[in-house]
Amino acid sequence: MLLQGLKPTPALDVFHFPTLDDFLTFERLGDSRNTPLSGRCASARAHLVLPSIHLTVQRTFPRILEANYRTDGTVCIVPLTSSVNVSINGIAGTSNRVMVVRGKAACEIVEAQANLFAVLILDPSISDRGWPVSIDRVHLIEVETPSAMQSFRLIVEELLTFASLNPQLAPDSATLRRMEESLLASLDEVMTSFPAIPSPSQFERHQRTVRRMDEYLSLHPSADIYGADLARVCDVSERTLQTATRAIRGLSVHRYLRLRRLWSSRRALAFGRPHTKVSDVARANGFWHMGEFSSAYRGTFGETPMQTLTRNSSRLLTDAVPA
Repeated sequence: MLLQGLKPTPALDVFHFPTLDDFLTFERLGDSRNTPLSGRCASARAHLVLPSIHLTVQRTFPRILEANYRTDGTVCIVPLTSSVNVSINGIAGTSNRVMVVRGKAACEIVEAQANLFAVLILDPSISDRGWPVSIDRVHLIEVETPSAMQSFRLIVEELLTFASLNPQLAPDSATLRRMEESLLASLDEVMTSFPAIPSPSQFERHQRTVRRMDEYLSLHPSADIYGADLARVCDVSERTLQTATRAIRGLSVHRYLRLRRLWSSRRALAFGRPHTKVSDVARANGFWHMGEFSSAYRGTFGETPMQTLTRNSSRLLTDAVPA
């Protein structure tokens, strides 16, 4: 399972709770009361603190949970397995339903089996993401795109594995911000449907916003740039930037930025200097996870980064040989 084999590091806390009493010592999400449905109360959790998100992956136990959520930001609870047995305020949960709370809300949860969830607490500064949620209510949102949910689950697994394998990862590192950007983008894909067809005037505004974004990206080709940065540059909200980019480019902001970074990586690999390393190129272009970089690169260009680099090295070697 996802939590097995994880090792605690300065960036990642990992806990295993053999009994209910052990679990209750650490239970701090809202004002809650647990009533076990059986004597099997073993559970576990991993906790990763990102710049604006607290990510907790939790294996639960059969129980009745009475919770009063109170948050200034947003709480999202996302199932991480294809089999879920849970009832939330009388509504059956499924593997494609995400629970979202903003503000205060009471919640009655019944778990007939142990489940695996990702619990994300978003800071107020990043909570207004255009999702179909209102204040002081429990929302159960049906995810219409299974592939988006699968991508989210993969990102969560990669985040925890990376944090577990890299004890040198500092809590304030730029890598953690890149990791958060990947997680947020994946969550937005899960939660956000494509926008309605814009009117001509809306399209022109979207076009101006995207052109302004492109100009900034062209002037800062090697900078670490994120969605919030671009929104400030374009003088719009992140929600508006997301809508404009989808309308004009057909991609989310994250996917559009990733596409540009992939092309920048390809240029560096195809026309770079001798002794260029794939890992150096990937990190220089904002990719924190080498597996994700290789997969995205191959999916876009039909070859691995090493194949591109090898072809360039062969060309440089040929050019260096006197005629």
